[in-house]
Amino acid sequence: MSYKRRLLLFSVLALCFLCTGLSLQLWQENAAQSMEKPAQSAEIALNGLIGSLNSTLDQLQTEMEGPRFNDRAFSMKVQHMDLPPLSSVLVFEAGNLRFWTDNKVLPDSAKIRKLAPGRIHFVGNGWYFLQTRAVGDRLLVGLLLVQHQYVLQNKYLNNQFHPALELPENTQLETGTAPDAFSIRDEKKVELFQVSFSKTDIENRCPHFISLLYGSSILFLLLAAFDALRRLGRKRSVWGVLLLFGIIIIRFFMASFHWPAALYESDLFSSTFYASGFMLNSLGDLLISVAVASLIIIFTYAWLLQGKRFKEGVFSRMLIILVFYTTFLFSVLINYLLSGLIINSQISFDISNIFQLSIYTGIGMLIIGMLLGTFYLLCDGGVQFIRKTGLKFSIVAILFLISQGIFLTTLLVYRDNDLFTDYGVSAFLMANVLIFFIGYIRKSELQLYSLSRTALVILVFSLYAAQIIYSFNEIREQQKRQLLAAQLENEQDVVAEFLLQNIELRLRNDKSLIHLLSLSRQIVMNSPNLIEDISRQLTRQYFSGYLGRYEVRFKYFNSSDLPVNRAGDPSWNLDILQSRNIREGKPVAGNSFYYFSGENGRAEYVGLLKPGK
Repeated sequence: MSYKRRLLLFSVLALCFLCTGLSLQLWQENAAQSMEKPAQSAEIALNGLIGSLNSTLDQLQTEMEGPRFNDRAFSMKVQHMDLPPLSSVLVFEAGNLRFWTDNKVLPDSAKIRKLAPGRIHFVGNGWYFLQTRAVGDRLLVGLLLVQHQYVLQNKYLNNQFHPALELPENTQLETGTAPDAFSIRDEKKVELFQVSFSKTDIENRCPHFISLLYGSSILFLLLAAFDALRRLGRKRSVWGVLLLFGIIIIRFFMASFHWPAALYESDLFSSTFYASGFMLNSLGDLLISVAVASLIIIFTYAWLLQGKRFKEGVFSRMLIILVFYTTFLFSVLINYLLSGLIINSQISFDISNIFQLSIYTGIGMLIIGMLLGTFYLLCDGGVQFIRKTGLKFSIVAILFLISQGIFLTTLLVYRDNDLFTDYGVSAFLMANVLIFFIGYIRKSELQLYSLSRTALVILVFSLYAAQIIYSFNEIREQQKRQLLAAQLENEQDVVAEFLLQNIELRLRNDKSLIHLLSLSRQIVMNSPNLIEDISRQLTRQYFSGYLGRYEVRFKYFNSSDLPVNRAGDPSWNLDILQSRNIREGKPVAGNSFYYFSGENGRAEYVGLLKPGK
């Protein structure tokens, strides 16, 4: 395929994936903002059911007249009528139940006679709209199911709304005033109840698909840039420099504003697995940053290949020293990135145990391959640049030794710097071997990219990668043991206390937590996954990374200091927790947490926070 066709194809695909992802994300945001539509549809459907129920009760009311209630005639009348779906009819006479259409509702005659008609009430196993007709001492009651509310749910008993309302699965019925809830009114515009929707479910119907679309767009954009930069570099065009400048600006924009948001909400761009700096705060950020760095090297390589011969002189000698010195510094950068990827991450690189490997291990290996590939191009470009100076081998060798001396001096001076701390002999030897190997091939005017030499280079890189993975894995294991020993020696975790202080304000203002505590206890009891979902979300959002080494548990209490739980766990007692903090806990400076020293060096922190305050 020709260059122009490839460039057009990659560009069109990148634009299509980007526009599709943006459109889908915009659709989801609009769906999250237009949650009033299903509430309005449910209101219309409910009023239709209520109208049908009222019509039925009006027709049955005539059968209740007379000195004696005729059970058989009334039953025949009901059988020939079309009752609204999931509705029941009951007849009370002198306070006693005389007739009922089904056994799904266990009525309390004393309670029902006191309930206001035309409203919804909790009766037996759910919320029902109740309507009545009175004839003497007889009471005709119509019950229309709005939502089931079982204490315990299973595959047969589900807390679902009336199917005719067509409300989403995780819709919550609110009897009081709740934030972000929508009112359901009757035909007289009197509020019956409110419904609240799960914004998380609406906004994240297909988050992985949107992330995949954005990722595919970035992939084809990088492929198009790769093709264009190679061509522009060979032409030594200034447009290549401008294109690189634009890519770098876009990369900084993405890292600064976490755009696109759907992509940065995926696990690949989560700091849970890897984080090392501003541009390297996730594995996905590292992958994109390395790809951008590779494009810079590729453009520079293509630019140098088309350069003219340099005149022999002091300037050419200084350039050769700078080229060698830059090559060694790039080996330092590669070593730093690889050490951070292996040591400062939760990704397993233990090749001996394949069951611990994951997709993130494969992405890490891809990053290692890209770094080593760009280093190979940098060494080859430097060697070809040096050959164009026309200097003798002896002079180049002396300049090479001078550059090595300058580099080693830099290494000794900045050895305590994070960039040079983990730089070892293997990385230094690899840079030297690669320079000599490429120099020998280029001097002999042999083809550089032959099958045998490519296989040899791959073998050398594989041995180097295996060696650094092994050595960095040992360093990571040693650091874990030192950390464990430090935790056993030092009772309090200073780092954890500092992080707890930073997340306390964010926890107090967490909207999902505030919404949970504003729900009625009955609704929470009948939503078996609600507490677990909120707890998992809080753990993932606030207690990952360093705090992920702790086991996190949550206990929730409402504004009345009553436990918000489903099973009535007696350990959920706010008074007991408060008195234990005062009697046994050690206050942590700067936040609302208390430290407890347990057995076997186990530390425990307990905090009492009031969201929204």
